[in-house]
Formats: sequence, structure tokens, C-alpha cells
Amino acid sequence: MVGKGKLKAGHDAPQIIVPVAEPENAVILARWAERIACAKDAKIVLLNVVTLPYQTPLQEEKKVSACGLELLMSTRQRMECGSVDTVLLYGRSAAGSIADLVREKGADLLVVGWNGRFKSRDFEVGSSFETIIRAAPTDCLVIRSGITEKLNDSEIQKILMPTKGGFHSTKQAEMTSLLADALDADVTVFSVQDRGEDDEESPRHRLQDVLRQFGRQNVSLTMTEAQDIAWAIVKESVEHDLVVIGATEAGSFQRMVFGTVAQKIVENCPKTVIMVKQH
Repeated sequence: MVGKGKLKAGHDAPQIIVPVAEPENAVILARWAERIACAKDAKIVLLNVVTLPYQTPLQEEKKVSACGLELLMSTRQRMECGSVDTVLLYGRSAAGSIADLVREKGADLLVVGWNGRFKSRDFEVGSSFETIIRAAPTDCLVIRSGITEKLNDSEIQKILMPTKGGFHSTKQAEMTSLLADALDADVTVFSVQDRGEDDEESPRHRLQDVLRQFGRQNVSLTMTEAQDIAWAIVKESVEHDLVVIGATEAGSFQRMVFGTVAQKIVENCPKTVIMVKQH
């Protein structure tokens, strides 16, 4: 059973859009969306986008469409959530079609997956992935799956939430709180200060708004100093089952989403890493 029961979302329920393209990753993304949906009382929209060049033969179009429908149906059948829609769209670009559907539905959350490789075409400026995250007019969860996927829900007992505060941290805490609710897990808010950094505001004071996002979950705050923030987080993650990070606010889009700290965490942490980007 996912979460605390089957979801019965109403007509005005929040909506979570989950674009799926590959069978294995589709199930993983759907499972994380279910966990959020059950805690948020939301409806899930599974989406597959068929992109075909002009003058594609009709036979080829039918074949691709059939594969998309089969993926949507097979993923839906493996879900326990009671409120799931499936949508097959045709479009010139996957990113544009996803953004259009997010706007049309007024979606509250977009859940997307990635492979954790930073030097592939998936992460070049102008790539489809970047366009999806940049253009989506809603909050995003970016999921890099890890060994956490081998665990049952009851075995995901400890969530690590590294943060120093900042724009994305409130939404990061909200999403972490929802997951902790769904999984009945404890949360460690982990604040790492760069050794030698002169910060006039105390970390505990800066994180008050973050800590207020948590309700009845068992939450602890750990503060430390380190010369390498990313490695400190990776080391701490060994004692946890899931890591939820926030997008950074540095410079360019690529640095914001795939900055040095995020890159080191993803490349060296074997657990599932979820990045939260607030719209």
C-alpha cells in the first residue's frame, strides 16, 4: 500500500503531472508521485508525449502511438492511487507539450526523472530537459533514482534534508514533510556551513521558516562545519534512506539546478536523491 490509503481526489484536487517515456523509470516516477498525492490529496496525471517529424508515415505514427498508450496503461495498472488520469499528446517538442499541459491543468507539481549524468546531452543548455524545468509554470520534483527504490515504504525510515535556507528551501521542506508523512519517516534537517565562512545570521535563526513546515513528524536539526559541503552531505546520507535537496540560486540555470554541490551529491550518493525547484 502506498501512503496511508487509496486517494479519492475531488474535482478541485491539486494535480501532479508525471511525464513518462521509459517503462522502468515510469514506475519509479509514478511511485514517488503517489506518495506525494496520498499525503496531499491530489490527482495524478500520467503523460506521454509523442513527437514525430512532419510527413511521418501513418503506419509509423500508429506504432509510436500504440507504444505510448501501452506505457501509460501498464504504468497505471501498477499504481494503487485511486485518482489517476492518463494523457497521450502529440507535439512538436516534449518540453512544449508538457509546459502546455501544466498550464491547461493548472498543475501544482511536475515530477520528472533524470539519470544523474551531468556531461550528457540531457543537460546541455537548450536541451529538452532544461527546457522542461525552466518552462514549467509550477513547482518541480527532479528524481534521480538510487538504491532506495529497492526498499519497501516501511523500510524508508530516515530522510536527510540538507539546506542552508534560501528561496527553494521552504518548498523543499514542504515536500520533505509530505514524503515523511506518506512514509512515516523521521527527518534530519542538515545545515552545513562552509568552514571559515563569516555568517552574521545564525543558521538556527535562518532555518526557522524551514522548520515551521514540519508538523507532527519527528524532525531533528543537525548543524556542522565542513571544508567541502557536498562531501559532508554525502557522508551524512550513509545513515539515511532518502535525500531531498533544494535547487541552488547560483547564476545560470545549469548552476542553479546542477551546481557543484548537487553534482557531487548525485554522483556519489547511492540513495535516491530528489531535488525540489520552487516556481
